[in-house]
Amino acid sequence: MIQPSGRPDSYTLIVPTYDRPALLSRLLDYLERQRADFSLVVLDSSHDRARAANATRIARSPLSIRVVDYATDVHPFLKIRDGLKLVTTPYCSICADDDVLVLPALCECLALLDDRSEVSAAHGSYFNFVESKFFDLSAIVYRGPSVIADDPLDRLRQLFGRYEAVFYAVYRTQILQEVFGSVGEVGTTLARELLTAALTAVSGQIVRIADFYYGRNTGASLVYEHWHPFQIFASSPAIIFREYPVFRQIVLDALSRTKNQDRSAADATTILDLIFLRYLGQFLARQRPERRLAGVEEDIGHVH
Repeated sequence: MIQPSGRPDSYTLIVPTYDRPALLSRLLDYLERQRADFSLVVLDSSHDRARAANATRIARSPLSIRVVDYATDVHPFLKIRDGLKLVTTPYCSICADDDVLVLPALCECLALLDDRSEVSAAHGSYFNFVESKFFDLSAIVYRGPSVIADDPLDRLRQLFGRYEAVFYAVYRTQILQEVFGSVGEVGTTLARELLTAALTAVSGQIVRIADFYYGRNTGASLVYEHWHPFQIFASSPAIIFREYPVFRQIVLDALSRTKNQDRSAADATTILDLIFLRYLGQFLARQRPERRLAGVEEDIGHVH
């Protein structure tokens, strides 16, 4: 793989892993076959046996891999927040240990970021694949339009009007570090996932290229508490009202630092509230179940 900048040190892949050495090994097999020339940072919170298996597999890899160990009970967003501090390349992205990153599309995203300073993150279409002896594509899940409005509040409206996660996009490293810097201030997996997406949209444009970029494994994975609006509404809806004021203030503070935000604080707050009321409304309205699920990060359990 040739980096668009001509330097193999322009990009880092971050791989969180937890107790799945066979899947991590498969991802490394794929990257080795593709002759990936970028660095990897593996964030390992596995138990001892899986951790030892991971270390053995990584030791025989020709790839440039740094391993960082974590406690087995660390939350994946906090693990990634910490791991991002180790990234020194201009660009980076996250790949779950059971997923697949399409390297030609990665290269295209890196070239786009090189060329367009207004873009904070770039990605392409996402597909689901089924575990079998064949590589079966089961669905194309994320293929919505780019989020490219000049006004950061308008970008938030575009993103959350038909929400599709940007978690796995290719980022400017400084922006992804900033985006994850506040995840410890909210407690639920849902709030952390939506907060990183919102801060990405505030920071700049999110461009989707016209190629397949990322494959998501549909196999069983860990289920985290409070990761989906339905789950929260059914078990403890008060959490929404406790988390949202903190979430809102973090986003408002980020908006106040942008160049194209000239509204009053009161107006910005009202618009932001309406944006997220509309987002939550899809989970309360009577409509087809598949539509209610369409805009949610359905496989957050894959990120360990």
